Amino acid sequence: MKYKFYIGLLFLYVFILSCTSGKDSITKFISVDIQNIKEEVELPISELTDSLEIIQLDSILKGFIGMRIITDHYIGIMLYDPSNFLLFNRQGKFITSIGGEGYGPGEYQALYHAQLDEKVQRVYLAPYTAKQILTYNLKGRFLPKECIKLSYLSPKNYFYVDHHKKRVTVINLPFSKEEPIAWVQDFKGNIYQKIAAKHLALRPDYSNEISTFRNTEAIDFSISAFFQKQQDTLYYYDSKNNKIIPKLTLNAPRQPGKIIYSYLELPLDYFIILSTIQMGNNPYTDISNTSFVQVNKKTQQSQYVKIVNDYLGGIDFVPSTLFNSFRNGYFAYPQDAMTLREQLTEALENPDLLPEVRTRISNLLRQLKEKDGDVMMIGKLKTE
Repeated sequence: MKYKFYIGLLFLYVFILSCTSGKDSITKFISVDIQNIKEEVELPISELTDSLEIIQLDSILKGFIGMRIITDHYIGIMLYDPSNFLLFNRQGKFITSIGGEGYGPGEYQALYHAQLDEKVQRVYLAPYTAKQILTYNLKGRFLPKECIKLSYLSPKNYFYVDHHKKRVTVINLPFSKEEPIAWVQDFKGNIYQKIAAKHLALRPDYSNEISTFRNTEAIDFSISAFFQKQQDTLYYYDSKNNKIIPKLTLNAPRQPGKIIYSYLELPLDYFIILSTIQMGNNPYTDISNTSFVQVNKKTQQSQYVKIVNDYLGGIDFVPSTLFNSFRNGYFAYPQDAMTLREQLTEALENPDLLPEVRTRISNLLRQLKEKDGDVMMIGKLKTE
C-alpha cells in the first residue's frame, strides 16, 4: 500500500513539475544589467542561420530600404522616399510594384507595415495613421472590396491578417492610456478583444517607435521612446488569453534623445540593440553607433556581439541595417553589388581563408554583375 502511495506521489510531482515548466517557458522574465554584460565577441551569422543564399535582384532599389519579407517563392521589399512595395521571385526577378505613392485608389503616402501571404496570394499594406489595410493580389492588382477597415485610427501599427479565420491582430503605438495597445478584430472592423495601453502609452510623437518581428510563434513587440524617459521592454501579446506578457528588459540609464533601446527575438536568442543617435536628426536614419547585446534564452548569459558574415570570409554587416534583417523566421540583408564586390575582393587577400570559403567567394565574384541590381542575402533562422 505504501509503495503505491509513494508511486502516486511521484507521478503527481512529475505532473506538477511538467506543468510548471511549461508555464515558466511562457511567463519567464529576464532582466539584463548593462554592467554585467560581457565584452564584445564576434558572432558568425552561421550560428543564427542554416545557410546563406546570395540573390542578385534584376533591378536597383531606389530609395531607403525598409522591411524585407521572405516566403518560399517570393521576396517582398518595402521602400521609403519614395514609398513603394516591390515584389520579386526567389531568383531575384522583378514581378511588380504593389500600389504606389499617391492619393488615388490603391495608393499611399508612406508605408509602415506589410504582410505577404503566399498561400492566399495576397499582399496587405498599411501606411502611417492608417484607417484601413490595403489589399492586393500578387500581380499588383488593387482589391478595394477586400480592404480591411481598422477599428481604431492608428499612428503606427503592425498587423497580422488571418485570411481563413477572417481576423486581424493589431499591435498599436498608443498615444493615450485609454487607446488599445493590442486588439483583435474581424475584416469589417468589429472588435473581438482589446487591451488598453495604460502605463505603456507615450506622448504623441512620431519619433517614437513600435517594433515586432515574429521570428517565433509568439507575437512579440517592444516600444522605443525617443524623447520620453520610459522603461523599454520586450513583450508578448497572448491573443488567446488577451494578455500582455513582459519577457525581457535592459537595466541601463535612460538617455532620451541620445540612446534608443530596441529588442529583437530570434528562436534561440534575444538581442538588445543600443542605437546612439545625433540629437535633432532623424533617429532612425542618423544613427552614429549601434551595439548588439546577445542574450541566450537557455543560459540567460549576455554579451556584446559583432555579427560577421563567416559564409563570405568574415566581411562586416552594417549594424543599423542588420537590426531589421531578421523577420518572420528569415534573415534578409540587402547590399549593393559594387560594395559587395569590393568586400569580397578584399576578403580573398586573407591567406587564412578556408578553401571552401575561398571557392565560394571566387564563384560569387564571377556571378555578380556590377551593373545589375542590388543583392539580397537570405537565410532561414536556426530553431535548434
